Order: sequence, then C-alpha cells, then structure tokens
Amino acid sequence: MNKLTLIQRTSRFWLACGVLAACLLWLAPPAVAGCISGDCSNGYGEFQYDNGDRYTGQNLNNQAHGYGKYFWANGDIYEGYWANNKKNGYGVFTWTSGEQYIGKWQNDERNGAGTNLWPTGEKYTGEWVGNKRNGYGTNIWPNREMYVGQWKENRRDGHGIYVYPDGKILNGTWQQDSLVKSYDQD
Repeated sequence: MNKLTLIQRTSRFWLACGVLAACLLWLAPPAVAGCISGDCSNGYGEFQYDNGDRYTGQNLNNQAHGYGKYFWANGDIYEGYWANNKKNGYGVFTWTSGEQYIGKWQNDERNGAGTNLWPTGEKYTGEWVGNKRNGYGTNIWPNREMYVGQWKENRRDGHGIYVYPDGKILNGTWQQDSLVKSYDQD
C-alpha cells in the first residue's frame, strides 16, 4: 500500500468517525432540568438546571435551603449556607477568575465579616454591606501597602492608618479614597 492510499484511508476513517459522532449527538435526548438524585423537595438532593448549573445540598420547599454546593456552568462555585434559594450565612464563593470570598452572605450579597482575595494578590478582611467594603477593615495590596480603618462603598472613608512597604505610617482621615487630614505621629 502506498503512502497516498494510506493517507486517503485514514482521512476517510476520521471523516466517518466525525459523521457518526454528529449523528449520535443529534439523536441524543436533550438535557432535562430536574432532580437527578435524592430528595430535591425537602431533604438532601442533587438538581441539574437547563443552563448547565448544578446544586447539591439541603432543600426545603423545592429551594436550596441549608448547607449546599452550587456549580455554575461557567465554573464559578459557591459552598455554604442557603435560605430560600439565596446565599445566606457563612460561605465560600470562588470565581473562575481566581477571586475568592470567604465569609458572611445575606440575600446573595457579601454582608458581614469576610475576606476577599483577588488573583492580583490584593486581600481585604473586614466588614461588607451590599457586596462592598463598608465599615472597619484591612486592605493589603500586592506591593505590601496596607490600609487599616474605615471604609464606605469600597473606598477609604473615615479614620485610618496607611502603612507603606518601608514601614512609614500615615495616620489620618480619609474621604472617598482621598486623605483629607493627616495626624502627626509622636
């Protein structure tokens, strides 16, 4: 058998495999959302959604309620507590981007004490309200700069201390992320 004949036969083989795979996919029944195991109504079960999302955990009245793990089709994952199909209580959310939040949730939002880690190396530990840094908290940037103090709507706002990588400390009052008054260090 010459080289050209071998190439032609190999090409026909792979073409036939592709046609067969396409036919099998076309004939396959569509994915149906619903309970795929356990008790998804009032107990522990696994639920598959039409969009590819999946939930495994405790349920009450056909909703995620109690401890469970939710897998989004895009790769995001939440593991923690639920109430009425919303993240409520302590939980860990990991985004496919590498960002991660570990802490309290209320009605699907970061609310209460928690830590957010960004893929850049930035880290915030403190109070959250409505998915934003609000209240007292500590932010550390990748260059080792650090701010410890009051936050409002993701901005430094109120009394705080800024520590530079070389150890220099700036004690002052901040407003909308800008220093408005500095206090001398004695």
